[in-house]
Amino acid sequence: MIITVLLLCLTGLFLCVEVHQTPSAVISRPGENVQLFCHHQKTDYTFMLWYQKSPGKTALNLIGYLNYKTSENEKPYDKRFKISGDLSGEQAKNASLNISNFTPEDTAVYFCAASYAQCFNTPSLLYKNLSFTLSRSYSTNTSITAASRSGCDSEPK
Repeated sequence: MIITVLLLCLTGLFLCVEVHQTPSAVISRPGENVQLFCHHQKTDYTFMLWYQKSPGKTALNLIGYLNYKTSENEKPYDKRFKISGDLSGEQAKNASLNISNFTPEDTAVYFCAASYAQCFNTPSLLYKNLSFTLSRSYSTNTSITAASRSGCDSEPK
């Protein structure tokens, strides 16, 4: 059985931050490990989020986020999904999503989003119930827009 994972790009709504994901599609067999990459050039957007859109669903489920060097996953994704990267400093921002022991249930479209750092202790509360309505006719070249901006400028201690 071969499983296909499609990826779409999320771009910043307010400041036109282009977020790029690679590879654009992954074909994997159950039990294999899958690694997805996300990057952007906006140095003050030190918050990256990963979402999963399952086939036949319209909502995006938050997998987790990376804030500077600290990552946190939502409960259903805390065992086999790992978000990593370093969003500190004044250089381009890079993050990755690693899925270990890929299963047929992991078949989905995965989205990465960038955001300005949030100024509260549990950033996942802001995004936990976030959902988007997506058109059924899209391809890997389609862009979806989503980002938020808040007044937080410093790296967490």
